[in-house]
Amino acid sequence: MPSDFLKPLGIGRLLDRSFQLYRNHFSKFFLLMLMFYAPFGLLQALFQQGGLSMPVLPSVPKEWSWEEFAENSIANPQWDESNVALLFVYILIVLPVYICLLLPVSTGAVTVIVRGSMQGEEVTLRTALRQAWRRWGRLLGSTIVFMMAMYGLYIVTVVVFVVLIFIFGLGFGGMTALMENNTSMTVLGIIGMAVLFVLFLAVVIAGFGFSIIRFGFYLPHALLEDRGLGLKASWHLTRGHFWRILGGSFVLGTIYYVVSLLVGLMWVIGGSVITTLLGMVLNMVLLPILMTWYVVSYFDLKIRNEGYDLRRMLQQREEQVAAHES
Repeated sequence: MPSDFLKPLGIGRLLDRSFQLYRNHFSKFFLLMLMFYAPFGLLQALFQQGGLSMPVLPSVPKEWSWEEFAENSIANPQWDESNVALLFVYILIVLPVYICLLLPVSTGAVTVIVRGSMQGEEVTLRTALRQAWRRWGRLLGSTIVFMMAMYGLYIVTVVVFVVLIFIFGLGFGGMTALMENNTSMTVLGIIGMAVLFVLFLAVVIAGFGFSIIRFGFYLPHALLEDRGLGLKASWHLTRGHFWRILGGSFVLGTIYYVVSLLVGLMWVIGGSVITTLLGMVLNMVLLPILMTWYVVSYFDLKIRNEGYDLRRMLQQREEQVAAHES
């Protein structure tokens, strides 16, 4: 077993280790993405090219009034029934399959491959998939609980947002009535509300990011351990390591989303099947890097918090003694 794989690492070394494992197992990871995500990507491409080309906002001629726009939208809706049907199929079937099947099993397979490297073992993709499939029930249960927790946080956030907007609206209405002839104070009031709104959005984003990092390492635990669904264990493992994990995730996430943004801009400028396929291939190349970082970070947290390195070294010593005695 490579002893260097069982030492706590800083952000730089974690990133380096992730890229090292990614290079060593690139063929397995790419084949895994090809098996799991290529059909999903092709389905997305078909939706984009054929059906889900709905505009985010309907086009409004400049000479129209809001009344004319409303009347035209009711009489001539820009989203036909086939597009709406495809959208429901995408939301109710395609996304649940991605969240409940593709993501847990593929991440589980990457976890098995990375653990094999840490233990000095060569794990085939077939073996990794078999082990992940055996634990799919636990992976699914953990994913559902995690998604419900995030959805609950979303509902709470929306409720708080609506309440604050209502309070701000009342306050702004009162200030406008009291300062009817004071333009500068009205402007300051509007600026103050805008600043509070931006701060509220920042708190919301930070809250979601914090929750995702603190609870997000549930999948490897659900795969490798027989106790719990992993959310409590993830919270325990990430205690005191939030900023370090956030730093590495930010670096890799920035790379991933910059490339995705460039591909998206290419599609907007001249959308074609080739552009869509290029984006799909780039996603299949980049996504394993994020998965590898995620799994390597999990094992690093195990080493820091639960002495994973000591347990593995003791196990290795026992295996050497047993082999020597035999």
